[in-house]
Amino acid sequence: MEQMVDSVRVACPHAAHGCADRSAYHDRGRHARECAHAPCRCPGRDCGFVGPAPALAEHAAAAHGWPCTAEAIAGCSFGVDLRDGFNLLTAVRGGAQHLLLLNGSTPFGRAISAVQVLPQVASTGSSSAAAPAASGAKCELELHYWRYKGILREHCLVSRFEVPSMDPSDALPDPSTSFQFFVPKSVRGHDEAAVHVNVVISINSS
Repeated sequence: MEQMVDSVRVACPHAAHGCADRSAYHDRGRHARECAHAPCRCPGRDCGFVGPAPALAEHAAAAHGWPCTAEAIAGCSFGVDLRDGFNLLTAVRGGAQHLLLLNGSTPFGRAISAVQVLPQVASTGSSSAAAPAASGAKCELELHYWRYKGILREHCLVSRFEVPSMDPSDALPDPSTSFQFFVPKSVRGHDEAAVHVNVVISINSS
């Protein structure tokens, strides 16, 4: 009987977004939650784009002009020039791609907040409606900023915080409600259009 049950294979509910997996019937729910092809809704206002994380990153750059930076090596530091408005960071763990949206600016400097964009998971039951994915991983972001201009002229900031998840049905987050990193205007570098920070993304299964 167990062999018969294991032999029943079903298509992934995200097949329309490129997943060719045919998981065992009893494992369909787990696969749907972890599927790398699960679509994410674009958080842009009045934007109806829905697609897998890689497609959303391409869409964010092409349609909205948001700077997009991909983590080169998992868990290692990499540099990012954060500009005014939204910046998208991507990190791949296993087969899943995680998207982090950063935003923030004030008259006094760069005030940066971050949120993780969650995919929608299609129902494996009789209904085909999509639901928010339950966050199966703890995501932390570490930001470093420093400016050095000779003896006793140095400014260094380090902040590490857990990144909250953004429900796929939510609108763009209001950065004024949750600043997690602040670079005063008085210590910024020469490029007024961007601030260069080093980033470390840590993602651990909960």
